Amino acid sequence: MSFTNFDNIENKNMIEEKELRDDLGQRIRKARLSQGYTQAQLAELAGLSPKYITLIETNNVNVSLGALIDIANALGESMEYFFAENNSEDIKKLPLKERVAVEELIRNLLE
Repeated sequence: MSFTNFDNIENKNMIEEKELRDDLGQRIRKARLSQGYTQAQLAELAGLSPKYITLIETNNVNVSLGALIDIANALGESMEYFFAENNSEDIKKLPLKERVAVEELIRNLLE
């Protein structure tokens, strides 16, 4: 029995997770800048450290769900903004099984 297919799936999931994290950092930065906030101002509003905001925006840390909620609230954005906006067309292009998994992940994060 070969585990090659499993290894390929695991590697693909790791790549997709990194892309999601990278996109998340960019979306947070975009929302922050559109509101005219510095990283320090956003950090203060969200109750986080400026260094943590920098690490999130530069994709050098996995953001916790609690911190993401605090950032969304500070920016007046919904959690959907960070995961769904402009990605709906990309999600629709995924194979059915993967699309269902992504949609379920987003729903779970928003609960």
